[in-house]
Amino acid sequence: VPTSKDFNEWASDSVAKIISAHDIPLIQVAGKIDGKAFSSQVANAEFYPTKTELPDTAIFQAASLSKVVFAYIVMRLADRGEIDLDKPLHLYTDIDRFADKANARKLTAKMVLTHRTGLPNWSASPSSTKWPTSTIDFIHAVDSCFGYSGEGFAFLQRAVEAIKGKGIDKIAREEVFGPLGMSRSSYEWKGCYDTLAVDGFNAKGENKGKGKHPRANVGYTLRSCASDYAKFLDALLNG
Repeated sequence: VPTSKDFNEWASDSVAKIISAHDIPLIQVAGKIDGKAFSSQVANAEFYPTKTELPDTAIFQAASLSKVVFAYIVMRLADRGEIDLDKPLHLYTDIDRFADKANARKLTAKMVLTHRTGLPNWSASPSSTKWPTSTIDFIHAVDSCFGYSGEGFAFLQRAVEAIKGKGIDKIAREEVFGPLGMSRSSYEWKGCYDTLAVDGFNAKGENKGKGKHPRANVGYTLRSCASDYAKFLDALLNG
């Protein structure tokens, strides 16, 4: 574990070795040492030979780390009595897309947060034009087993938005991003991301672009950086 004095040297040396050994384009490291927050960004010269196209603090696709921030929001609402984790979600929002309405009426926030909804990960590619109206089918009995589901989180998102009467990104700014000073984080695409967001690469090293998603979805569309997300984790760990 580095000390505050040599954090940047540790990051540039140790992280650079990881990047080189595993062909990783870019890594950000953030943490707190002796009560002081630190962050560092190390790029792979093979992907960024000049580094002129790389912002000082790059914005990443946070993917399913999006779910953790949303779960925190839901628990805050539960603490204030705004949502009952055991109350069927159909009492908060519609179940129009579900083929099996009887089972859909059994779903609760607790089932979603523990991935026990019986739903698939997605009914269709969530960034596609057909996803918002696609039919949702169950693949397991409700609350019968663990089954990772972004679709369940999206359903809970609709319930939270109905409860609060506003979109999820505004809710997140009020509950998390604003209070914790996460100024670079958003579930929606921000104009500054056109230059700050880095491209994604697949396992073959192929550039897949920035992945600009058409709508905010708590399952996967969070954009953030290591220093911002570290602020969230710090708050989470300290209650």
